[in-house]
Amino acid sequence: MRLAIIFLALLCSPLLAAEADDDEKEAAEATTEKASEKEKEEEAAKEPTEAELIELALTNMSKLKGYHVEAVLDTPGGKATLSADLGEGSISIIGKDVKGVVKHRIATDGKFYLSLDAGKTWKTDEEADKEVTIMFSNLLTAPATPLKEIWEKGEFTSEEVEVKGEELVHITRPAKGKDSGAEWWLVEEKGLRKTFEDPLFVRKTIMTVEADDITFLITATFTKLSKPAAIKAPKL
Repeated sequence: MRLAIIFLALLCSPLLAAEADDDEKEAAEATTEKASEKEKEEEAAKEPTEAELIELALTNMSKLKGYHVEAVLDTPGGKATLSADLGEGSISIIGKDVKGVVKHRIATDGKFYLSLDAGKTWKTDEEADKEVTIMFSNLLTAPATPLKEIWEKGEFTSEEVEVKGEELVHITRPAKGKDSGAEWWLVEEKGLRKTFEDPLFVRKTIMTVEADDITFLITATFTKLSKPAAIKAPKL
């Protein structure tokens, strides 16, 4: 009888060992799965939200010494365009209004200049339409200005897209109630990696502008972020 019990124990022990191994494997797999889920949760928590990405990109834009911007103004009266180079304390704007009239405006060293004939002749001082030049300057820099209400209002969706060989993050804020919709395309500017710890900037944006007596859509595209323009006063 004792021999039978011993034989039975010897026979069962591999089975018990196998079951123990299976239990250990299951426990290890469960532990690994939990650790993996925790890591995923931690990674998701570390990833910036769309609002944080917009805030970073706009803050970086405000620190630039200058850039080039192409803007289309979709107004109730038709489309107008602005093509501008911005430098430190200076701006050069070529604008075409809804009627096709082209004007070149320059502001530098505290002085304003206006040309109606593609730079052949220039008006200065009171004749240079200073107020309009300042208005256009504010309009072109507004889409790249870090205002809290831009990223603190509304819900955002995002997707990674490729446009003209560039990897961009496309962020959309749908219109809701009185808040207008907006879109941003954010890019990591390679030429500014040495200057900025996290070189995320705005490549393009579409948003609604509300002025005193007009509301219109502006589409602005920003380039030459690492090469600010050296704007000089025109020869009179």
